[in-house]
Amino acid sequence: MDMNTVYECVPGFVEKKVGDEMILVPISNQVAQMSEVFTLNDLGAFLLDQLDGHISMHDVVERVTNNYDVDEQTVVSDVDDFVNVALVKGVIRVVQQ
Repeated sequence: MDMNTVYECVPGFVEKKVGDEMILVPISNQVAQMSEVFTLNDLGAFLLDQLDGHISMHDVVERVTNNYDVDEQTVVSDVDDFVNVALVKGVIRVVQQ
């Protein structure tokens, strides 16, 4: 993962907090696409919130490391996995490399 890359959330999703999870529902032509619903745990919701189009992955990793009791190597691996899946699913996009 390039630690200087900046990502942002793609518009067109409705977020809803349900218990400890965040539900993302894509909206197309003002209709919810319920077959494409995404569920995020606490860390996934935190990561998605950080990807605002202004913060590098280096800063995201630092924020996760400071907010969760996890070593940096594990955070880098988990964040990389999250970003790769979110890119494939069309939830986030690259703003700057």
